[in-house]
Amino acid sequence: MKKTMDTYIAGFPPGTRKLLKRFIYFAGWKNHVSIYPVTRGIERVLKREIDPYRGGKGTLRFPLGAPLPMRLIRKIVATRATELRGS
Repeated sequence: MKKTMDTYIAGFPPGTRKLLKRFIYFAGWKNHVSIYPVTRGIERVLKREIDPYRGGKGTLRFPLGAPLPMRLIRKIVATRATELRGS
């Protein structure tokens, strides 16, 4: 999996790669994978798209039995990168 993550991160411009390595967290579980944090900015920009994946506070859960919504995950990453650039 590390090679796949490295390949994914390598597809972004250098500034974004630096941010990706420090602000999106993920974890694997028995029935799903999770990513966090879900910030207020992510909620505001992507609310309708992330609602089906809500887990706990600040967490999105993607069931293992379904394909990962990579387009949505890219949007989440881009939104978080924008937030961090503004802070």
